[in-house]
Parts: sequence; C-alpha cells; structure tokens
Amino acid sequence: MPSTFSSSPQCYGGIELTNDEEKALCLPPKFAVYDRVDLTSCEAQIEKGLAKLRWSMIRRADSGPDEGEGEKERVWPFDLETKTFDLHYLRPTDIPFNNRVCLPDALEDDKEIDMQHLKGKLIRATKEYIGRETDKSSRFAVDTLDNYCVACQPHVENDPTVTEELHEKAQAEANAHSVLWVRILNAGEGVGGQARIKSNMLVWKEEESVCLNTEEMLADFKRLNDSHISEDIIVGSADVKALNPSLDITFTVEKVCEVFHTSGVQVVGINAEELGLYLALNRTETELTDVGLLQFCPRRKTRRGRPPTITGCALDENKTKRFKPWLPPAEEPDENTTRKMFTEAMKIVLLFIMKNHYYTFDNQVKLQSRGGPHRVGTYWVLAQLFMVWWDRQFMKRVAENGLKVWVYKRYVDDIDVIMNAPRAGLRFVESECKLVQSIGNSIHPSIELEVDYPSEHGDGKLPILDLKVWVEKRRRETGSGQEHDVNVVLHEFYSKDIASTSVVNARSALPWSCKRMIHRKC
Repeated sequence: MPSTFSSSPQCYGGIELTNDEEKALCLPPKFAVYDRVDLTSCEAQIEKGLAKLRWSMIRRADSGPDEGEGEKERVWPFDLETKTFDLHYLRPTDIPFNNRVCLPDALEDDKEIDMQHLKGKLIRATKEYIGRETDKSSRFAVDTLDNYCVACQPHVENDPTVTEELHEKAQAEANAHSVLWVRILNAGEGVGGQARIKSNMLVWKEEESVCLNTEEMLADFKRLNDSHISEDIIVGSADVKALNPSLDITFTVEKVCEVFHTSGVQVVGINAEELGLYLALNRTETELTDVGLLQFCPRRKTRRGRPPTITGCALDENKTKRFKPWLPPAEEPDENTTRKMFTEAMKIVLLFIMKNHYYTFDNQVKLQSRGGPHRVGTYWVLAQLFMVWWDRQFMKRVAENGLKVWVYKRYVDDIDVIMNAPRAGLRFVESECKLVQSIGNSIHPSIELEVDYPSEHGDGKLPILDLKVWVEKRRRETGSGQEHDVNVVLHEFYSKDIASTSVVNARSALPWSCKRMIHRKC
C-alpha cells in the first residue's frame, strides 16, 4: 500500500466528525455492517436463506419423478449462440415493475424478513449532514445539507420544477408503456415465475471493437506481435469527454435503433397485433405512412370524440374492449415488417424513458432537461450501442484519411488504437494523434475526444485500463527462418493512484452474491 494512501473521509462545510464516525466512514463504501449484532438480526438472515431453500424444495417436488433427480435447467430469454431474444421465457418476478412477490407458506414471520435488511444504505442523508461516495477513489465525502445544495445548484438550476399532477401523469404513462410492452413480448408466459433472473443477460459483442476486459486487449496485442510487424507503429488512446450529459437523446435513440435493426439480434414471440396497437396509440397516421407501416396497424373506426390514449382502454385486460375503437389492419406483417414495426416501437419507448426523467432535489420534483438520465441503467445501454455506431463511422473515416489501423478497441468511452507511424517519422506522432482526434470530433457534436500517447509520459509508456503499453523493436525469427527487426507491443500492469487499495474481509456482512461478483470481476 503506498504511503500516500488515505481512506479518511473528505469533510466540507465545517463538518466535525467524532472518532467513531470517522472510523466507520473509513470503511470501503460497499462494506456492509450490522447496525447491531443481536439474535433478531441473525435470525432474519437465516430465515431469508431458508425461504430460498423452501422455494427450491417446492420446485423440486413439483417437477415430478419423470424429470429426474436433477433440477430442471433454466431456459434463458436470450440465446447467445443464435443471438435471439424470447421473452416468453422471462419470469414474471424478473420484471422490475412486477408487484407480486410470493413467500413460501412455511414462512411464518413475514414482517421479520421485511424489516431486517442487513445491508444498509451508506449514502444516507440526515437533518444535519449528508454522506456520499466519491466517484473513482471510493472514499466518503461528508457535507452539510446547505453546502451540498449550493454545490449541486449548477446541475439542477436549468431543470424545471414540475407539479404533482404532471408527475402523476408521467407515472401513469410509464406504467401504461410497461403493460403494453409485456403484451407485445409475451413476457413471462412460458414459465411459472417463481424465481429471479440474474441481470445483465446480454453483452453486446456484435462488434469486434467492443472490449470488455483487459484480457481481450492483451489477446489483440498477442495477435499483432505474432504477425511480426516490421513497419513503424504507434500506440495511442482517446477518451470521450463527458459521455453522460453530452449525448443528443433524439439522435442517440435514432442511431441505437438503426444499430439494432441492422444487427443479427432477433426477438421472437412478438405479438404483432399488440405491436400494431402500440404504434397506433403513439404515432399519427401521417407518421405511420411516412415509415410505411400504416397498413399494418389498426385504424380508428370513427373520428368523433377523443382519440384513444395509452392510459385508456388500451390497458383493459379484456382484449375485445382493448380493440373496440379500432378497425383491424389492412395487411398482416411479414417477418421483416414486424422487425421494422418493433424498431419503431423501440424509438417510442426509449424516447419516453429518456425525456421523462423526474428526480427529487431539496424536496422539489424536477424534470431533467438536458443529457441522459442520471443513474438510469437504460441510458448506459443506449450510450454503449450509440458508441457501436460511432465506432463504425470512425473506422470508415480513418480509412478515408489513409491511416492504417492494426488494433482498435474501445472499453466504454476509452478508445485504444495501434496504427502505422507517420511516413515522415516518429517525431510526427503528435500530429497524427491530433488527426485522429479531429476525425473523431467530426462524427457528431456530442462526442469530443482527448488523445494521449506514450511520449506524453515520462516513462514513455501509455496507460490503458490497468496496463502501461509501449512499442519496442525486437529481433525475431520469422516464418522463413530468418531473423528480422520487428516491432512488438509490450505491457506491464499498474494501478492508478486514485484507485482504492482497500480489500473486503471475507467475513464481512456483504451478501454472497456481492462476494461472487467480486471474484468474477477481479
């Protein structure tokens, strides 16, 4: 551990901590502790485990002798081999807005489990002060509420304060979108819905440029070194400035849907009838005509009265009542048309989510007016898919400018490239990296790059993820049996000064699911 490391909390606004408070805040932010160690807390945790065990035993008993002694293998909604979604296999309790949670009958004291949540929230607010986790250093910062509000003011001052009526209307519309999408996808109809799904089913690997970890980066380095490159090469990196607030939401959603539509990912089991109804409720006939989908969607029986809305009869459980105001579609969609309809429906729901992000600040409900919604997982999925589109445009323009790229990898918003050195010599590396920067900045105004290269660092090594990378000439034997000077990409491991060196005690109160995740990621 470096001598400069300190886990002491940062205090602002004149906050003074007691010795015990400071010791508690020195713990890693994701370190879970018991409020107190007593019999009730221990029994609650045991009962949670027993409840899961009872469900497993109930499922095993219900499977019957014909299905063998082993537990029936789970059928997942996404098949990685065929790149196919089938939400028919999505369990109802996996749906975030599902409000029906069943506990096994053998469990007697439900309140005990509900009341005991052993992993408390470390980001907490009180009447006197607020504690929060810092972004990258994983330390706590403690501030007064007044000082905290002043510091956050630049981030919220342009967002309008909304009325309770508008807030409730947005909630009703959000719930309606959710209900209709469950019907469109036939979500959960193929399973009993007694267990929970593990999140993050899909990792986008359609593009070779997408990098998920250091190992993938090292594999590309090895492939490059095995090809015995004799030409001068340089390594460089670029970082996207402020990916979160800078994206143009409308443009982003358009390009994300374009990436999906042209990809090999399939969504099966779509209810085309419900899909057509969803489009008819959210698009005008003129808009549907412009995209060539009007004949595949239901049309109103009469122009009299108010048009049907997404929060009206469309939510009725009775199918006859849902479709009562509508004439059936003139044509039945084929597979390609259904995919086009599904893509159009994605645009509708994604724009609604991105443009209706409400949050509470200083006891006021506000509507975020700029950029992507903070702490909304859907936005980060959109940002990653948008960068897939950006990667394609970038590589196309790089080729048009005569640059030969040997390796191109992007980890979220960190871009790493290995390309031929300028013909004028290595001393022109900076100008070539600036050219790469200008190419990246020209693709869309929301994406601006900051470039970096080895000569910018005293040791001549470029930091990439948890590596330091540089290029050296080595004498290697080629396939012909002769030795030649070749350029090889070398690396060493390192950690940033800001990275936390704290570890998690194996006997801590962290849930086992969290400990397993740490093992997988580290």
